[in-house]
Amino acid sequence: MIPVGPAAPEADLFDVVAPPAAAGTGDDTAAVELEAGDAEALAALAARLGIAPGAIWRAAWALLLARLAGVRTVRIGGSAGAPAASAVIEVPASGELAPWLIAVAGAGANGHAVHGAHGAAGRGDGDAPHSAWGEVAPAPHGEGGPALVWNAPGASAAIARFAAARIDRATVARLGDLLRTVIAGMLAPGARLEAISPLTAAERATAARPPSTACSASRPRRGRTSRRSCGTAAG
Repeated sequence: MIPVGPAAPEADLFDVVAPPAAAGTGDDTAAVELEAGDAEALAALAARLGIAPGAIWRAAWALLLARLAGVRTVRIGGSAGAPAASAVIEVPASGELAPWLIAVAGAGANGHAVHGAHGAAGRGDGDAPHSAWGEVAPAPHGEGGPALVWNAPGASAAIARFAAARIDRATVARLGDLLRTVIAGMLAPGARLEAISPLTAAERATAARPPSTACSASRPRRGRTSRRSCGTAAG
């Protein structure tokens, strides 16, 4: 069992993806768009829970990182990309979805702690997280800041802005596809945390096979061993 609490391992972006083999230059953007029906369903879910649609997108990103890395806590930055603006979010292996979404919405971009039966988090420390969410997406910082910054101004889409020297477009596109899959799982009737995965049923069925090249094995970080990449992780 993975420990939950201060000693629990925390996932970050580069625990599930590797830097590009050929580094690009400058910043780039990519969009993850939902079908009209899914966008309407996400907006309705947000209204029912009394939270912003963007909070559901951000929670979906936290779940994606946790499931791919095989941990229950993740680090996500705020719009400033600084440690003080980061949150450590717990993603339980199972439980009711709605209370967890409400709890995670309380861990806003300013790093507020999450409390509740289905989530607990605090302010991150150490290195700034390598992914972040912001109301207005800032340019990704250098090595000391986020390589990937998301912004979801509404229910229908999330926009990624990323540093091409640190993560390539193909990887961001793959992460966007996985994020869309998580959103679809959250919108399923009677959705529960244990039933939501960034991988489709077909991908989960082949997860034990040799790794594909969809996302290469991630590099070790802060003394951790390398984890399986976003193309092959189970969850």
